[in-house]
Amino acid sequence: MSLSKNSLSKFRKLKKKIQYDSLEEYEEKENSLYKKFFKKKGVGTSSDYVKIIAGKAKGIQLDVPSETKVVTSRIKTTLFDLLGPDIVGKRVLDLYAGAGSLGLESLSRGASEATFVDPSKHAEPVLINNCKKAGFITNTTVVRDNIEDHLVIAKDEEDSYDIIFITPPYKLFNRKDLTRMTIMLNDVTKLLVGIKDEKLEGFLGAFIIVHPRKYPIEKLEIDGMIILDTYNFGVNSLTFYVVERGIKKEN
Repeated sequence: MSLSKNSLSKFRKLKKKIQYDSLEEYEEKENSLYKKFFKKKGVGTSSDYVKIIAGKAKGIQLDVPSETKVVTSRIKTTLFDLLGPDIVGKRVLDLYAGAGSLGLESLSRGASEATFVDPSKHAEPVLINNCKKAGFITNTTVVRDNIEDHLVIAKDEEDSYDIIFITPPYKLFNRKDLTRMTIMLNDVTKLLVGIKDEKLEGFLGAFIIVHPRKYPIEKLEIDGMIILDTYNFGVNSLTFYVVERGIKKEN
């Protein structure tokens, strides 16, 4: 069962009415709204709201782990419209993967393989099942691990990716102290193909982060990267980082 356009419109209007004093409170109320709204509509869970939008797995509905921040279809559509054909044949890393929505959308649109990492014990079995449902069990890897620890291990093991998605929980976005997020995103950068191989030409890599709109993302000092653009969606924003030397060469 899927929701009608009228139902989704009503749901979005309810989201806009959420009152909050902190992003953590907003996240809690947003998750509560998902549960109440979909139960009221007879859907049971928010899984019917999260589906693969395009490609060979188009329409596949994904289960959503409890306590997971859902990336809305509007954000996801914008993201993949901007990536376009650059996703084809690429290796993808999905951090704080949750339902695996971004990585699985990438595979559906032609990415070669995807790794999903999430620290939640609830996410691991859901991710594995979603990979099976979408038909991508052979070119996916699911890891339950602390994200910051995993980034260090991945660097030591010389893992590399073309595109990295990161959707951290709101509690990590401390506007008074940018240190933790700066360190994390610099560790993310070290896994990009164009950073690891300075002789590489063509598509050098990108990471895309979903973050609170009021978070000063532009103040973070990320080595070798440049912000391509930021797109705003209510209380959230989507920021694209690309390898800086690739932009310089184009100019």
